[in-house]
Amino acid sequence: MPRLFSRALAAAPFALALSSTPALACASCGCTFTSDWLNQGLVTQPGQAATLRVDYVPQSQLRTGTSKVDTSQLTVPNDREIERWTDNVYVTASYDRQFASDWGINVAVPLIIRPHATIAEDTDGESRSRTHGLGDIRVTARWQGLSTPSGVTGLQF
Repeated sequence: MPRLFSRALAAAPFALALSSTPALACASCGCTFTSDWLNQGLVTQPGQAATLRVDYVPQSQLRTGTSKVDTSQLTVPNDREIERWTDNVYVTASYDRQFASDWGINVAVPLIIRPHATIAEDTDGESRSRTHGLGDIRVTARWQGLSTPSGVTGLQF
């Protein structure tokens, strides 16, 4: 019985991976989730790399809570702001340096561009704005001193 249990436990991650659906880990106004192995610090050889990543998140569906709003049913002027659309663009430049097999650093600098259109409360005309600038710069150091030949294990700071 213990042998059967240990086999089932070992097979569980594979069964979960095969049956899972894609994770929707990004918010409607931005995404900090990355599938880039380099940015996650999963590097095993000394060296360096520079990357440029572009994320585009359009918001064109008006919602309230968890429900869609039918904009044809809204009267203008309204007692609430009505968002028409928002386009979120994130351009992230990153530099990664692995000094040795166990120490490395990653610096990521995001540029945010966010054009937006809305109808303010008690008005009937659309107004537009465009926000842009640097986002939060992220510096991540890593120590992979717990690494084994079959995987990368360590700490991030």
